[in-house]
Amino acid sequence: MSRSPIVRISLVLLATFAFACASTPPWGNMTQDQIAAWKTAGFDSKEAQAWVKNGFGPKSAGVWKSQGFDLEATQAWKKEDFTAVEAKRWKTAGFTISEAAANRGKGLTTIEAPPAKSDGDVTEDGAKGTTSGDLPKTTTSSSDSTSDADSK
Repeated sequence: MSRSPIVRISLVLLATFAFACASTPPWGNMTQDQIAAWKTAGFDSKEAQAWVKNGFGPKSAGVWKSQGFDLEATQAWKKEDFTAVEAKRWKTAGFTISEAAANRGKGLTTIEAPPAKSDGDVTEDGAKGTTSGDLPKTTTSSSDSTSDADSK
């Protein structure tokens, strides 16, 4: 049974359309402006849909992503009421989420290390090899406990 040229052309067009639609990223009901915002924030369609499903917009998701957090980690830190910047500070300082939350609950914050100085650099306080923001480091041995500041 032979098909008419119109039927064959229709089938080819239908197959082409179906293939084209299947290869288009699934941006859902997003407008072109929203898609552009997600792309600018560094997300593909799959990532964007996951973040949207969890209540994030491109701006807030982009901030978390720029601080090095994926969706799962973001949700965990946000659950404890951390901002992306706060979470990054605690994580960089070596704290887990629960440790960070417990310490913050005690009124503690992270300390940002001052820039390192070489031994020959003179700082604001006139000292060599230290910065005015340096805190003494405590060392503990099996026989006694002394502070670096005490031994200077």
